[in-house]
Amino acid sequence: HGVNDTVGYSHWPKLELAGPADRPRPVPDSAGIPPANNELVTILPFNDVAALERCLEEKGKEIAALIMEPINYDSCGLRPTPEFLQAVRERTRELGIVLIFDEVLSGFRVRLGAALGDAVIPDMTVLGKAVGGGMPLSVFMGKREIMETCTPVGKALHSGTYNAHLTLVIAARAFLQVASQPGFYEHLNALGERLYSGMREIFARRGIKAWVQGVGCRFGLLFGLDAEPRNYRDVAKQDLGKMAAFHLACLKRGVYLHHLSPHHGYSYVHTMADIDETLNVMDEAAAEVKG
Repeated sequence: HGVNDTVGYSHWPKLELAGPADRPRPVPDSAGIPPANNELVTILPFNDVAALERCLEEKGKEIAALIMEPINYDSCGLRPTPEFLQAVRERTRELGIVLIFDEVLSGFRVRLGAALGDAVIPDMTVLGKAVGGGMPLSVFMGKREIMETCTPVGKALHSGTYNAHLTLVIAARAFLQVASQPGFYEHLNALGERLYSGMREIFARRGIKAWVQGVGCRFGLLFGLDAEPRNYRDVAKQDLGKMAAFHLACLKRGVYLHHLSPHHGYSYVHTMADIDETLNVMDEAAAEVKG
């Protein structure tokens, strides 16, 4: 997660550049990424077991790691199917490929810890955002034999000016203490139930085709869709014009939805009154967009 030349590919690619659905082409996210890097990255479609199996059959011995978001919030909150998750874990284990879960967005958003709980245990996990309690902290963790390859135990250099910065570690500790309290996630999830059900009711009543993809305390809103998306190409079918109009209509009424992000959210400090106020604004915005 984030900007990195090594894996900075196919974040939100234009479909005309992305290649076939079952064999996506790596599309650099930024200018300045060396073209030679393209040969080091393979892109796989989400929730496609057949494409996964074919790729690992063809390149399995060359692949060092498989990186995925267990909840793909950057594609509006895509959820993996049980079959896909099982295939990913079993095949990477068989081939000795390190399975890395990018939980920078999903960690601590659904429950205390990993978004999927112990349904699938990866070899490594990357965390950020929520775990820092609002402070700029990132975390990576993994199995002992992997972590011990890093300095000072191993030979892989891991060094940084702000590594283990005391202020950030204290903030993370404070967040974990609060999030561990009884009722924390019950409150967080209750807010979501009210928000997501309210949004669905508004769009149905206003006659607007829109899919609300709520997972934990973050959600995707896809205009033009009426079924849960399974992959990025499903998400790319959304009506971006109507989304922009809805965002602007909400903003004029005091509710901000990130106009550059495919996912939105709330936090523990929000209240039911905040949710109700947001829904009232969304109702007025939907009426304006519907015309």
